[in-house]
Amino acid sequence: ATQLSTETLEYESKEEQLVIDCAKELGESNHQLAAVSEELARKMEDSVRQQEEISSLLTQVVELQHKCKTCTTENEELTQYLLTSREIQEQLKTEVLYLREKYSQCDAMLREAQEEMKNLRNKNAPNSSINRYHTVPVYPMDSLAAEIEGTMRKGLFVDTAASLENR
Repeated sequence: ATQLSTETLEYESKEEQLVIDCAKELGESNHQLAAVSEELARKMEDSVRQQEEISSLLTQVVELQHKCKTCTTENEELTQYLLTSREIQEQLKTEVLYLREKYSQCDAMLREAQEEMKNLRNKNAPNSSINRYHTVPVYPMDSLAAEIEGTMRKGLFVDTAASLENR
């Protein structure tokens, strides 16, 4: 019976040690579970924060894509406008060259007409001190009025010269 009592005490001691060991392991497991739970909570918070950041970045990407598309369209329009402006500028350059040539021709015709008028005046009235016609145009050289006046003078002088030759 002593032996049974000793064995019982031994088993009770082992059982008590096992209960203590189990309680200790259970405490460690609870501690590990708490640590894992905290880490999981941190990771969940990080995940939520990252999801919010991803959503924000996606919104920015969509806005930037829209802005890029708008800028691309605007750039294409401005490029077309620039090409059109260059074409118009070339046309205007051509027109300016043409008008300069015409102006030079008109200026030459005016000088020729003034020279003819001077020669006719000198030929027809060598002793006359009164100048019936102004040699200096009243209008600017490039105006329509000056052109008409020059044409009219030329016509008058041609008529005057023809009548003088008939005498």
